Amino acid sequence: MKNISKKIVQWLVEYGVILKEDAELYEYAVFTVYILIFTLGVSVIIGKIMGHTMESIVFIITFMIFRKFCGGYHAKHIQSCLMLSVIMIAISVYMICMMIDLSIMVVCITLSLISIFVFSPVDSENYRLSQMEKKDFRRVVVILIIICISAEIVLLATTELRCFYCIGFGVIMTAILQLIQVVRNIRYNRP
Repeated sequence: MKNISKKIVQWLVEYGVILKEDAELYEYAVFTVYILIFTLGVSVIIGKIMGHTMESIVFIITFMIFRKFCGGYHAKHIQSCLMLSVIMIAISVYMICMMIDLSIMVVCITLSLISIFVFSPVDSENYRLSQMEKKDFRRVVVILIIICISAEIVLLATTELRCFYCIGFGVIMTAILQLIQVVRNIRYNRP
């Protein structure tokens, strides 16, 4: 995928669409779009296979938004990242379909939001943040938590439990990946 991104950007440079000195930034952008499309595509496919496409999409969008600003564990290689993403999506959609006990789900979501509030954003060796990014991301995370709590309360009040579970699992998976990286940072003595 990185080679394809590089070739697309080289082509854009050759035709004068972008400047050569901006090529690296555009390569990253194209690569990021590929990952986004892949993740959304896999989510839709898994959702279709399980008969829960909408739930899969709501889950992955929630997860991707929180994940972007909360940080957490990032695989070293793209292949590992993609494989882990497929597994995580499949498990989450399956769990959403199971609709575990509502009180257990509320507790898990609450603990996850507290964890996200306490630890965000979490740096990893594969995804470093500047001090300014940490400060900005922290503000966004607080806003996301407020929006999430509000949305979940409305969904509970209107008994839209499928969407409640989808958003909840997006938050729970974000918190799990954050906690994995927090433990790794402590273990390897990283700030």
